[in-house]
Order: sequence, then structure tokens, then C-alpha cells
Amino acid sequence: MKRNIRFPERTKPIIVCLSARGLIENVERAYANTAYMKAIMGAGAIPVIYPCAARHEAVRNVMSMADGVLLQGGVDISKGHYMAEHLSYKLGEDPERDIVEMEIAQYAMDAAVPTLGICRGMQILNIARGGTLTPQITGHDYGKEDRSYLSQAVEVVDGSKLFYAVQRNFLNINSLHHQAVKKVGKDLEVSARAQDGVVEAIELPGHPFMMGVQWHPEELCSTQGEQFAIFVALVQAARLRMER
Repeated sequence: MKRNIRFPERTKPIIVCLSARGLIENVERAYANTAYMKAIMGAGAIPVIYPCAARHEAVRNVMSMADGVLLQGGVDISKGHYMAEHLSYKLGEDPERDIVEMEIAQYAMDAAVPTLGICRGMQILNIARGGTLTPQITGHDYGKEDRSYLSQAVEVVDGSKLFYAVQRNFLNINSLHHQAVKKVGKDLEVSARAQDGVVEAIELPGHPFMMGVQWHPEELCSTQGEQFAIFVALVQAARLRMER
């Protein structure tokens, strides 16, 4: 007998999290670090992991249900997506993931979907706007043993969305990257820099919430409320989109 099942109205926004890919126990898997999931759920949203193998029509379908997007960290971005004289693939590469994330980022920009890019994810946002990367920097690749190790401070631009989220002019952060933004993408604004001038955060003015941070706030949420506030800001923007 056919039964009509009525599901309750959704009360939490959905954040689509683009997966990383890799061999685990000799099986290729799509995954996202638990720290991202905990931060999103703690901020009041539902994380949905989306595999980076799917493209085009599938991307449009999944984005139609997304109230927000998280672009997580991971391997180096293929040099073909930006100008670079040389590139050392210190963390490997995944060209297919690059393509999917670029497509999602562009969709999120055009459709005003709240988006947070972390580490590699920030670099994806920058390249999607025509920006470039410096392929190799020094002094920013820490945290191999402890991803929450606070290796440096960044200065937050007063009046930026990042400033309104964290309510701080300076943040103590972890640092796990060997590439960095070189040319800032079209219409993007820098919202934080390290003491050596490296771009540590970017955002897109006029967009409900399009932010990238070069560090890993998900690893610091349990000890720094200002880092958790970044996820709260993403979820708040996603909730507004859900309720419109």
C-alpha cells in the first residue's frame, strides 16, 4: 500500500561541502575533514558532502539545493589555471577537482550563494575571478604535527566582512600553505594580510557572503571563538538565503 510521507519543513540551511579525493586503504574515496563538518553543524547548518567527480548538469542540480558552499583545503591547484613560471606540486594535484570547484565558485558568485573558501578554497575563489598565485613561498607551511599550532598573526581590514564576523583587528592563526595569492582577482578585496604582506583573506563586495581565508579556522574553533564566528557568519548568510 502506498503511503504519503510528509517530511517536516526544513529549519536549517544546507551547506554543500566540496569533497577532497584520495586513496584510503587502497580505495579511492571522496571525503571532507571532520573539523569542517563539526564547525558547520555547530554553527547551525547541515553539511552535505558533494563529490568532485561530478560535473555540469549535476553541479547545477546540487547547487539548486545549496543555501551555502564550503570550498575546503587540499592539494595544489594545477598551474594551467593561472600564470606561473614554475610550480612545484608539493601536495600533488587534482585537475578534475579544480574544474568542478571553479564551476561551483563561478555559479556561487553569479547566483549570490554564500561561500567560504579555506586555504586552497580561497585560492580557487581568487583564480575564478582571474587572479593568480605565487607557486612557492616560505615561512607559512607549519602544522604538520599540530594543525592548530598558532604560527603567526594577521591584520584584519577594518570595515570588512571578516572584521564584522570576528570583531578583531588582529587574529592569531595557524598556517599550512606553501602557495599564496599573487594578483588579486577582479573586484575582490583583501581583508587580511600577514606581517610579511602575504594575502590571508579576500572577499567580494556586493555579494551576500563570498569570503576566502588562507588559514584553517576549522582547526581553531574549539579554542578561539573568533574563528568559529567565521562559520557562524557563513551560516547566517545561508539562512537568509534559505528563508527568502
